[in-house]
Amino acid sequence: MSRRKAKVPTLITALQALEGIPITVELRNDIYIRGFVESVDNRMNIVLQDAIMTKNFKDVEFLESDAMEVDEVYLDLPTRFETLQVSSKNIRFIHLGANIDIAKAVHYREQYLQKVKQMYKRTMRK
Repeated sequence: MSRRKAKVPTLITALQALEGIPITVELRNDIYIRGFVESVDNRMNIVLQDAIMTKNFKDVEFLESDAMEVDEVYLDLPTRFETLQVSSKNIRFIHLGANIDIAKAVHYREQYLQKVKQMYKRTMRK
C-alpha cells in the first residue's frame, strides 16, 4: 500500500490564496501591472481583474486614487484592462501590500480546500 506525501505549501499555493486581493506584478521588461488576483494556475500564470499597466511603480500607486482619468495622465501607458492574463515566464517580481499576512491566507485557503474535498468525497460502498 502506497502512502501519499503531504502537500507542502509552495509559492503557487501562496499566490492562489491571494484570490481577490490586489497585487502588483513587475514584468521582466520593466512594466508594472496592478490588479486583483482572479486566479493562478499550476504554472503560475496569473489572471488579474481591473488591471492597470504602467511603466513606473510610483504611477501604480498614484492611479489607484482615481483622482484623474488614466488617459489624461499618459497617452500610451498606463492602460486599464478588465481582465488580463500574465504569463509566468514574463514575471520578475510580485509585490504584495504591507498588510497582507501570507501565512494566514494560505491557512484559510487550505481550510477551504479541505471543506470542498469533504463535500465531494465519495462514500465507501458496502
